[in-house]
Amino acid sequence: MNKKEIFTIGNLRKFKTNCLYSSAFLFSFLLLFTGCEEGVAERDLSVVHGLIAEVSARSLTETSWFSLETDGGAIFKVMVETDLGKFTPSHLRSHMITGQPVEVIFSEKETTNSLIIAVSVRDYHGN
Repeated sequence: MNKKEIFTIGNLRKFKTNCLYSSAFLFSFLLLFTGCEEGVAERDLSVVHGLIAEVSARSLTETSWFSLETDGGAIFKVMVETDLGKFTPSHLRSHMITGQPVEVIFSEKETTNSLIIAVSVRDYHGN
């Protein structure tokens, strides 16, 4: 073999190695994003509204759970595992004291008899 052929074979090996590493990186990247893609949009969501009867806080800014009484008299314990934005424990207590209803969006897959896990909470204005 002459020098020109060795140089070309060396470049070809580098090219194959770079392609292999790039493919492995892209494959790992795709696995990461497809594995973590269980979003709210994919879950079956339900909505319930009512009055807040009790609030339990983890801290000044984090709610642990609250109880919600619906118009029909059903009482749900609503577990909070995510940030509810402006619905801090004090905001929820304000709703409880003033009797302003809230709307709770929750995943049906995470529901038991009277326990639901909130995806989000918002003011309820009636429809």
